[in-house]
Amino acid sequence: MKRKTYEAIDYRDEIAHVAARLIFDEGIRDLAFAKRKAAKQLGLPPRTMLPSNEAVEAALAEFVAEYGEIENLPERLTAMRREAAHTLAWLPWPAYLVGAVAHGTAGPMSEIEIDLFAESGKDVEIFLLNEHRHFRVHTPKASAARRPETELILEDTRYPVRLRVWPAVDERRRKNGARSHPCDARTTLAGGVMNDPLNSPQEPNPKSTRTSSRRTLVHWVIAGLLAAGVLWFFFSQTVATQKPADPSFSGYDARALQQLLTAQMPEIESGSPRTLNEWRGKPLIINFWATWCPPCKKELPDFAAAARHYAGRVHFVGLGLDERDKLLAFAREFDLPYPTLVAGGFALGQTTKLGNPNRGMPFTLVLDANGQPVAHHVGLISRERLETLIAQALER
Repeated sequence: MKRKTYEAIDYRDEIAHVAARLIFDEGIRDLAFAKRKAAKQLGLPPRTMLPSNEAVEAALAEFVAEYGEIENLPERLTAMRREAAHTLAWLPWPAYLVGAVAHGTAGPMSEIEIDLFAESGKDVEIFLLNEHRHFRVHTPKASAARRPETELILEDTRYPVRLRVWPAVDERRRKNGARSHPCDARTTLAGGVMNDPLNSPQEPNPKSTRTSSRRTLVHWVIAGLLAAGVLWFFFSQTVATQKPADPSFSGYDARALQQLLTAQMPEIESGSPRTLNEWRGKPLIINFWATWCPPCKKELPDFAAAARHYAGRVHFVGLGLDERDKLLAFAREFDLPYPTLVAGGFALGQTTKLGNPNRGMPFTLVLDANGQPVAHHVGLISRERLETLIAQALER
């Protein structure tokens, strides 16, 4: 039997744009490394055909032409620093702002990075659970010489916040002048960063410190109850009689889908909160896009045309990642005939369990009339592929 390869579908243009975004946003200078990282982010296997250097440079030129003179980048940086300041003041542990936001080099895809010092990463997880925060856990690669104990990504903030939890002993060594914590070098790279109030160590909240010993037992009791609830949930999902998922969309997380469908998101026209569950009863095409995403701009006219063609038979809803006024202007520019909601990091975070592990953009999720997944597509989608997915949804 002939071995199936991914080269049957040409992903080179998509890889070129993702690689260009990595070069533009993260400062990567090695084109080969940027292409490999882009392919990995898109979930493609190592044997996938990569684009030429000229294609990446052409895509990079598009980014520079569109974003090189962005006037709102300073405003975005200021907003991200305000978000960071709020998070630092709220955390009951010593914490430092590091990375692109601290250095003043944050781009459209940058996240807020905070180094946090605690006795245990589990303590931080329990604290976030008690505060009813939405987050996911990321385990750093074991190959790193110096790595945090764990990384917690907050998904209910305007901008993504990554909390890197380090052992408390590293903070004590840092105060004593020992170079044991790897963020020392990063936080002194940019002149004046250490004098920035956002980069000053945040002292523990006195109230939290005084009551921490009394709350420890309560934390463990709550953690036990949560664990029991999770076990019951998965057991009930396993024994429940339900229609099996289509092979083209196996392994999706039912809980993540439910949270996505019930999450309240403002509609760009009125600002009123809406949920995706409002569009049940007919197949639903959900398209995640952003104003700063060139592949998104390329595919939006096809979504608009398909929405008009299937009007009355298929629902289309866009989930935009940007500020409401910018999304509204963008939707009007492309004359989108379907509603668009303002999606936060929480909504995009749910897609990591629905076929989009690396939060690729754009991302398309197709549901049948009963709200069950039919298929998904990461990255730029062709009109032919979109028509195929719609046909599959109508057949269910």
